[in-house]
Amino acid sequence: MGWKRLPGSSRHYLNTETEQEVTYRQYIKITRGTSFEAIRSERRSQQGEAYKNHMAKYNQLLSDYITNKETEGKKISRGEARRSSEMKQIVRDLKGSFLRDDKGKLIKDEQGRKQKDTSADGPLVKALLKLGRRKPDWHFPVGETPSGPSR
Repeated sequence: MGWKRLPGSSRHYLNTETEQEVTYRQYIKITRGTSFEAIRSERRSQQGEAYKNHMAKYNQLLSDYITNKETEGKKISRGEARRSSEMKQIVRDLKGSFLRDDKGKLIKDEQGRKQKDTSADGPLVKALLKLGRRKPDWHFPVGETPSGPSR
């Protein structure tokens, strides 16, 4: 059975075999065997899980930042940490520390994905130092942490 989307602002589909015109909800019910509402509910629950995972990571970053500030002798509240320009810069560095060529263009791998800057003196290292997740005397790239007592 073939379907063709009809032009126009409303989403209607045409069954190319029977010439029957149906709405988007009917099209979903026929082609996927489930209701539009069930698909929307499933999609929203998946988005909710992604949001929870994202917030859990962010809250862990905040906790590490606050703990590191306390080891420096500075008392800082969670709200102050969240609003601080230093914390905002850490998040930017963790999200966007990608390799660039001489002209500032992003370097990508064979699959077209952006390459993280894991160099021993890059922005990712600086962010990890501010979070207390990396020791200042480590001089190796991120992800290549030696194991054992030499650490």
